[in-house]
Amino acid sequence: MKDYTIGQHDSKINRFVEDAEQVFFFIFLGEFMSKSIAMGFILGNRSYLNDKWNWLDFIVVVTSILEVLPSMKNISGLRTFRLFRPLRSLTAMPSMRLLIETLIFSLSHLGGILGLAFFFFMIFAILGVTLWEGRIHYRCYETPEPSSDGTWVVSKTDLRLCSDYRPCPEGLYCRSKTIHPFYKGKENLFNIWKDFEIKELNYGITNFDNCLTAFLTIFQCITMEGWTKIMNIYEDAYLGWFVNLYFTTCVIICSFFLLNLTIAVMLMKYEELDKNQSKS
Repeated sequence: MKDYTIGQHDSKINRFVEDAEQVFFFIFLGEFMSKSIAMGFILGNRSYLNDKWNWLDFIVVVTSILEVLPSMKNISGLRTFRLFRPLRSLTAMPSMRLLIETLIFSLSHLGGILGLAFFFFMIFAILGVTLWEGRIHYRCYETPEPSSDGTWVVSKTDLRLCSDYRPCPEGLYCRSKTIHPFYKGKENLFNIWKDFEIKELNYGITNFDNCLTAFLTIFQCITMEGWTKIMNIYEDAYLGWFVNLYFTTCVIICSFFLLNLTIAVMLMKYEELDKNQSKS
């Protein structure tokens, strides 16, 4: 926790940190040497390195020794291993060790859940792209066609999408610049995307123009952050009841169901490890 706001990093805080590092280095080194002598370093069933949790301590000690060597002081990459030092507290907290082991040993089972999640993501993404590809670009314009210089004024009062299911108000015309022949090959020249890059439409980010952006849109929905706004946006692009059904089903399956399934797998692994720890 150094203070880098002072030139040359010279301050009371920095000097205290440097002095404290030396103290902790000798404490870690003394602990390592005493355990290695008492338990044996690598030979035997109860040796120091036979316990996988001691591997973390060993890495911390080795990197600390390397930092002391004059030829290694300028290697900044070694400083990264200092982040492991707070993790050493895990070895002294059985409950914390149990939680970490649960997370690690659950990864193999969570892989299956991730595969199932990808399967549902793909289903909803393909369906979304099929129904709403390019729909985010349809806005209400003041004229049916652009002017000769490429100017096409979008309505300042109607900030919603338009479609056959939600026509523009009288005097406005539902159009999309992305499919108009005048703008083909001139997209960057006229910046045709600015008409839907507004706050009311999430700046056009949450769309179903392709599978990648569809995945991003679905991911935001399952985080439960702003998914109702996305649903309200696409209610103007298709049948309202179907849009509500689509997004509600997506949230229930991809968020509630898969999340609870993940928790169930981790709880099962936690109970299994807890029983094994109690027997030992």
